[in-house]
Amino acid sequence: HQGREGGHLFHGLVDVDEAAAALANAGCGWAYLVDNGRATGWPGRQVRAYHLLPRGVGKATAVADDLTSRGLDRRQAVAVGDSLHDLTMAAVVGTFLLVANGHGDVGETVFRVPGAMGDGFADAVDIFLGHSDVRQDDVVSAPNGTRDMNP
Repeated sequence: HQGREGGHLFHGLVDVDEAAAALANAGCGWAYLVDNGRATGWPGRQVRAYHLLPRGVGKATAVADDLTSRGLDRRQAVAVGDSLHDLTMAAVVGTFLLVANGHGDVGETVFRVPGAMGDGFADAVDIFLGHSDVRQDDVVSAPNGTRDMNP
């Protein structure tokens, strides 16, 4: 991951185990394909989003390394996201906010905010800066088992 300047995003429908075998057979066993969940924008088609990354590189690893380098405890960190790979950061931060269009299950420290995409990110910032009617205390159980922050 030294010197890495970016990753590759793909859309389609791929068996990630088959992709891993194909990468290994092509001499690229150092890379792996991350399934980031269902992608929208293709009506009537089943499409998922994938990231191609070097092994050992990921959002959770990067956040954990950054917190360590700054001498911060995970309880001092908040992460926001929508993808399955974003959700891996929940294991290394005190609170993870999943935007309304987000994928994956929630847990003890994972909450869903009302807004989707950029609006969800803005909701998350407003919540933690105290500029919103949405509060951490307003967590309720949703029918699908997620925990929603309601205004």
